[in-house]
Amino acid sequence: MNFLGLEKEYTEEKTSKIVILPVPFEKTTSYMQGTKYSPEAIIKASEQVELYDEEFDTEAYTHGIYTDPYFYREVDLDKLSIEKGLDTIKDRVDHHLRNKKMVISIGGEHSITALIFKSYWEKYNKDIGIIQFDAHGDLRESYHDEKYSHASIMKRVFDYVDSKDKVLQIGIRAISKEESLFIKERNLNLVKAHELYDNKNAYKKFLEKLPKQVYITVDLDFFDSSEIQHLGTPEPGGFSYREYISILKEIKKTKTIVGFDVNELSSSSQSAVSDFYSARLMYKTISCMMS
Repeated sequence: MNFLGLEKEYTEEKTSKIVILPVPFEKTTSYMQGTKYSPEAIIKASEQVELYDEEFDTEAYTHGIYTDPYFYREVDLDKLSIEKGLDTIKDRVDHHLRNKKMVISIGGEHSITALIFKSYWEKYNKDIGIIQFDAHGDLRESYHDEKYSHASIMKRVFDYVDSKDKVLQIGIRAISKEESLFIKERNLNLVKAHELYDNKNAYKKFLEKLPKQVYITVDLDFFDSSEIQHLGTPEPGGFSYREYISILKEIKKTKTIVGFDVNELSSSSQSAVSDFYSARLMYKTISCMMS
């Protein structure tokens, strides 16, 4: 497994600045299945991605990108409970952060994010924010009696984050009544899809409140299903690849992106389009980070 199919000199763990952590974790999916196969599919598709980025005029791979096979060779997440699996994922992220790497995780389902971000939260002594691109609020206390559900990850983030101004949620267009009440009660920095369509700069007033360092989590159902299919829980009315890049560039103007994750692709052997879309999106985000 080698993200981008790089030559060996750019993939050494010790010398690489970036670690790709494939996380084939699937325990709580509630609609489309198959997210655990996506990390491998995305990495395979990434071999077709151009290494030079024409927009950022950079070859980000030259900083070194190590693809960690830990959850394929050392630990079988299928055999662990949800809690033990998530703790094990956090431990692996902790390992790489101690070695001063930028960790980019590929899910799998979105439930992995709460504890991955907790690793960053601890590393940066709470002086870090998180930006969520998503169709769903993921703010339920639990879903199907599981508090670590993919539908509850941002509620788990709010269990330990000490200020609402360290969280920004963008593109939300599917929330429950329970979540709506929580959003109003906490006055959260959440930009709904219709608000972003009415005003493409609607997120900026919240962005300026975030700390200098930010972590990004991308649920691929943020995007419109006319561009990317095979999602864990697809929602109509999403956004384009270019709209995401435009927001990303605005983030980069005032913030330092220190890591990110991409989740919820339900890979399909019938089409490589969504796999490649995800791989290209990842490398574009890396190019923006490193430019």
